[in-house]
Amino acid sequence: MKAKARARSVEYAYVLVSPDGRMLREVATYCQDGLVRPVIDKVFPFAQALEAMELLEAGHVTGKIVIEMPANAAKDRHQPESE
Repeated sequence: MKAKARARSVEYAYVLVSPDGRMLREVATYCQDGLVRPVIDKVFPFAQALEAMELLEAGHVTGKIVIEMPANAAKDRHQPESE
């Protein structure tokens, strides 16, 4: 992992944390108030999930990659199969 990070000029650090409900509520408030927002690099339809992963692995992403699921995906998943 260190070699891959260095090859892409990526810096990282490990941080140990413990559960903190007060801090989580504070961060949730920041998100609700629009003070914390994700940076979305690109949105892909589910049919192009492979291309999304290839872009991510290529290291040319400056934000989040979003894969949109079809509107009926959750509904279809829970319906029993017809015989």
